[in-house]
Amino acid sequence: MTAVRRRTPSSAVLCALVLAVLATLFPTAADAATARSTLERRAEDVIVGLHDVARGDPGRFGHGGEARQAPLTGWTDLRDTAREWSDGMGQRRQLSHNDEMGSQVCCATAAGENIGVRSLHTADVASVTAAARALFQAWMDSRGHRANVMDGRYDDIGVGARLAPDGGSYMLYVTVNFRDRDPSAQPPGVVYHRPARAIGDTCDGADAARYRDVPDGNVHRATIDCVTAHGISEGDGQGGFGPADRLNRAQLATFLTRTLAAGGVALPSKVGDHFDDDDGDRHEHSLNVLAELGVIDRSDRRVGPGVEVTREGMALWTARALTHGGGIDPARSTGDHFSDDDRSGAQDAIDRLADAGVVTGAGDGTFGPTELLRRDQMATFLARGLDLLLDT
Repeated sequence: MTAVRRRTPSSAVLCALVLAVLATLFPTAADAATARSTLERRAEDVIVGLHDVARGDPGRFGHGGEARQAPLTGWTDLRDTAREWSDGMGQRRQLSHNDEMGSQVCCATAAGENIGVRSLHTADVASVTAAARALFQAWMDSRGHRANVMDGRYDDIGVGARLAPDGGSYMLYVTVNFRDRDPSAQPPGVVYHRPARAIGDTCDGADAARYRDVPDGNVHRATIDCVTAHGISEGDGQGGFGPADRLNRAQLATFLTRTLAAGGVALPSKVGDHFDDDDGDRHEHSLNVLAELGVIDRSDRRVGPGVEVTREGMALWTARALTHGGGIDPARSTGDHFSDDDRSGAQDAIDRLADAGVVTGAGDGTFGPTELLRRDQMATFLARGLDLLLDT
């Protein structure tokens, strides 16, 4: 293993890392600077997500002594530069720094670069994901590379991966570009990855709910306290919250109407009876309110109040509710944030929530659209949504 550190004219640390080998696929499109195969995109998404995780909790990678840093925003101009350099490394079959990167990156007061390579025997999603994770862990275990990952100056990130065939195996070349953005300049790219929305103004100072089943180590603890303080959640009435419990559609409806109300959105006091299958349900009024607002389709008069909610189902209703409240842009999202929702009917809703920082996915470029929604996860989505509404 070899590690190299360099400094750009802007005094940013440039790090190189040579690791064992990783597996790869290569894109078939002619425009190599922008086109990526599904597996290459998967590697890029994993690396970007792991940067957010590490900057928020470096202890998860064995370096708890590091100060936590704000997450990074992904920009396409940085990504394109990183992709072009990874393409070149793949063609040369050689790991090397981009000595011109400092001059190629626009609008930076400082810039940095990490590069790495690994090999795999097979090119599939599991192998590429494992390789990207191993590469990132190696960066975190290297002082120079970790300095880039955890540098508090950096605002932006762009990741480019190239999967190159190598005899009977594959090589994965990865370049990560970092930028301390000049606030007076506008980068030529567009944002393709937004970090989670900061909710300090809405949730700081919220009294601890002290649910017996929500330990301090639960990553959703603060947002559970937040939604409880704002009257959005009441727990189970027996001192618990049920963090791992699933939500059904009726329960989600009440959570969303309470969030809209807490965010200052006027709700109809009188509503029609829009569904034939929710009579007597304790959440019937909430279901009818959301139907009045156009959040729930009422065309066939059936809502399925007891149906458990998937993450894509949550996204569909939540995006509509926040759009009604003025919290998110009703226009289609301009970014495709996740690699596993292309066949989801809620893809645009998922991406618009990602644009707004309400959802961030699993930290590896995936969203898990068909997974059932947990109550603790919903608390975090609601707290971010509430912050959006209060900020409008």
